[in-house]
Amino acid sequence: GIRFNHGGGYQYRLCRSNETLTEACFQRLPLEFVRGSQMLQWNNRSSAKIAGTYVDLGTFPSGSTWAMNPIPRINFDSHSSGQPAGSSGCALVNGTPVGAACRAFTPPCDDRGWFPVPPRTASIDVEGECSGDWIGGSVVDAVVIPDDL
Repeated sequence: GIRFNHGGGYQYRLCRSNETLTEACFQRLPLEFVRGSQMLQWNNRSSAKIAGTYVDLGTFPSGSTWAMNPIPRINFDSHSSGQPAGSSGCALVNGTPVGAACRAFTPPCDDRGWFPVPPRTASIDVEGECSGDWIGGSVVDAVVIPDDL
């Protein structure tokens, strides 16, 4: 899961076994995602295929692909969420998130409610079915492994 969800993106990289393990080595071999295969898998082993969002332009290393973190963060106030000062916060009203500091985008599943994330370190530590500081499951990707490895 994503215990401290700050959004962003990610990619997978390998370093050949006959090379010294350095950042430069990993930057030489970014792996390509198998598009259309991204899934969420919950801790109870249920899963759902989701539409991944991939970025190919302006990435590093040049020509590589990054995947966007598909789990939106839940922000409740500007003090602890990193939102701009004066943010109106966020509340769950009749099952719908309301307020300028709520999720940055629509979650990839039916997000029916929010629950405390143990251990609660602040009043904002919550997760939904697929939002917030999500520890209820994992994002699953498939990547292409080069034939010459």
